[in-house]
Amino acid sequence: MIHNTNMQNTTGSTASEKPGLGSDRPISARTKTSQRLKYEAETQVFKREMGSLEEVRIKLGFSKRKICQLLLVDPSAWTRWTTENGDAPPHIYRSLKWYLDSKSFQMNQVEATLTKVVAENADLKSNFRVLQKQTRILAFILGILIVSGGLLALSKLLF
Repeated sequence: MIHNTNMQNTTGSTASEKPGLGSDRPISARTKTSQRLKYEAETQVFKREMGSLEEVRIKLGFSKRKICQLLLVDPSAWTRWTTENGDAPPHIYRSLKWYLDSKSFQMNQVEATLTKVVAENADLKSNFRVLQKQTRILAFILGILIVSGGLLALSKLLF
């Protein structure tokens, strides 16, 4: 498949001038495809909405070691990305967004379950109070029956 080699890059030169090794242009001045621009825009939106990588890690409740294991990256990469001028690749931000969305979904499920348990607990408390009252009434009636039965037996003995 032949691609258009005259694509404009961020410095205004054409892509046919090979950037990188042996070039006067820095690698960061390479041509950016529409897909790359889209990824970078998504990354900017993510940063604006969710905060820095460290803030996201803390929100997720992971240690630096654990977040690196989940993202399949070396801890040195995480350290490099979280320095003042560091930046992670777009796929890292997308993975973090998935983790956040998953955790948010899980938290909603937990909250729904907790609400249900609290409601059931309130019903149980109410039922327990009713049973306590009924037990007191039965104990009172039983006490009366015992006393009256005792009086009846006493009256038989006396008369």
